[in-house]
Amino acid sequence: MQSGGNWVRLSAVFLAAIALNVFAADQCINQWLSQESKSSQLYKANYQGVATDVKRELVNLGQEQWRLTQSLDMLLAGLEETSLFRVSGVSLQSLQSQRYSYAQTGLGARSYQVEVDQQGSRVRVDYKGQTSGYPSALQTLDQQSHILQLQLHRACDANRGDRYTFNIATRKGMREYSYDFVGEKTINLPRIKGVRVEIWQRVDKSLTDTLWLAPEMGYRMIRFEHRDDRDTSELLIKL
Repeated sequence: MQSGGNWVRLSAVFLAAIALNVFAADQCINQWLSQESKSSQLYKANYQGVATDVKRELVNLGQEQWRLTQSLDMLLAGLEETSLFRVSGVSLQSLQSQRYSYAQTGLGARSYQVEVDQQGSRVRVDYKGQTSGYPSALQTLDQQSHILQLQLHRACDANRGDRYTFNIATRKGMREYSYDFVGEKTINLPRIKGVRVEIWQRVDKSLTDTLWLAPEMGYRMIRFEHRDDRDTSELLIKL
């Protein structure tokens, strides 16, 4: 894993290049994804009241295809989420989900898979030995890749907005996830002090997801918090 200082220096060069319009949109997308894939990201996590570590890793599979994996291991259970997606053009709204897999082992074990067909027109869901499906939407994302899409908007779009809405293929059907900009603050990390972060939030009835993105670190996800009626889960990057 890169040290905080190295990452900041690399990000400064990258962000300066964007500001000078050196990269076109497609170049910026690929440059940002390549930068993110150079090292795995480790987070301290509080998952359902249990402290553990989470590993988040982006891998370039070639031919515009990428894989994002997030995994954690606890004493009695483990969880791995995997997103397979491709870059489907040169626009900033460019990521297209191909397959999302959820696998929880040990206590409360369950797994399912959500897959978008090659035409991007239909979604297939495999869960508990049963297969179902439904029509997809324009630029379908999944429960992991949409966060990367938000980060790309912030890193590469000169006309940044305060609200982003994504079409998400879930186990129960297509959903819209909307994130609103709710402010900025400066936080201290264990090895880096005075990190400015943007705070983005999604509210859906009793559920709230909050993202902290660091502009000077290439809009890396610094913290993620999920709250609902049942529990609170949190990730905080280890730098």
